[in-house]
Amino acid sequence: PVYTAGTRLVAPTAQLLSRTRGGWLPTGEVRTMEEAAATSGGTCVTVRPSELLLRPGAKGLPAVHPTFSPNDGVRIDRVAIAELPNGRVLGDKRAIITGSGDFLHEQSWYFGTTRTREHPVFLHPFPPPPLEVGGRLGVLASRGDNNYYHFLVDVMARVGVVEQCPEVATPPKWYVPAGAQFQ
Repeated sequence: PVYTAGTRLVAPTAQLLSRTRGGWLPTGEVRTMEEAAATSGGTCVTVRPSELLLRPGAKGLPAVHPTFSPNDGVRIDRVAIAELPNGRVLGDKRAIITGSGDFLHEQSWYFGTTRTREHPVFLHPFPPPPLEVGGRLGVLASRGDNNYYHFLVDVMARVGVVEQCPEVATPPKWYVPAGAQFQ
């Protein structure tokens, strides 16, 4: 809590300082991929809609324990792909920034944060300028991708999402993290 509160306090100053030397930090925010696509001239395709999985309560003792109480189901969020013209990936925490300079919260949330300005990207007011890549680029990087579990579950699953969506052509190039041997 102290870390995120401190980041929230530092973020406005970091944004101002960033503007003095290139301005690579995000200047605004969008919550969803649909909003990011709409405000940056991109597109967003829903691969799988949101669904409610209904499961019977687990059996166990003591029966009154909250773990074994019946539930109303589990909501599985929709799966989507956003194409963001001139978008970029910022920092080692993999913040996604739209072409119009907005922080994409849905794809950039960080452990223990609930607000955009709590993201660790705001602790570094002078990130290096982005590497320009011509053409379409698929982003496989994600927060926590230097961890084997998160690499498999959060990063590699994105390849499967692209394969499930014939409406979006497979990108000719991929941005893949390469900091650990398993990557």
